[in-house]
Amino acid sequence: MKRTRLWVGILGLVTTSYLIFDPVQRIELAWGKLTEFGPYALIALAVVNLGRAATRSASVFVGPLTLAAIAAALVLRPGIRLSHLTNLSIAVAFLGAAALVVSASAEERSWARVMWTGRVAAPAALLGDLRAVAVLGEVRLDMLGSEPAGRPVLTAVTLGGRVVVDVPREWRILARPPARSLLIVRESGRRAVAGGGGPDLEVRLLGLGGALELRRS
Repeated sequence: MKRTRLWVGILGLVTTSYLIFDPVQRIELAWGKLTEFGPYALIALAVVNLGRAATRSASVFVGPLTLAAIAAALVLRPGIRLSHLTNLSIAVAFLGAAALVVSASAEERSWARVMWTGRVAAPAALLGDLRAVAVLGEVRLDMLGSEPAGRPVLTAVTLGGRVVVDVPREWRILARPPARSLLIVRESGRRAVAGGGGPDLEVRLLGLGGALELRRS
């Protein structure tokens, strides 16, 4: 949460410094540059996402293709009015506030990546509810140095993205089937021991267009 506040503060400082003297003209200038070069940046990002989405699940291509479709729409119809910027800003601010409220929940450990790939390390003691969110991107969660405490539950939420979890070979994992279409749960690697008893980790996958991959190391 502290890191989120830091980045929000930096973003606010940069934005305020840019708009302090002549906000209307500078907003028009920034909007003109965005509509001119933004589609090509989205296309480049879509190509990067397609390049790293090497998986047997075709559903992970939903995100990159969505980016490409948005970029194509902007290229074919670049005349977006500046008046739309206000509504878009309000929507982005609302979604950002909602995301901060959700991420501030003390009962969960959560990691999120939006339109990018990021590797994160799980805490040493896994307990309670954990969450990984991938929106048009990928979260790579390392649990090799973690130990289950009780029965932790990992919920992966994907929107055209993928969550990859590295787990020890001896763990017993209960994988709940996806609750929506265009989703897949895949496990690679072989367990080290047969072992009985309850699961060390329960995983669930929610969303639209994405994959959850469990890799035993």
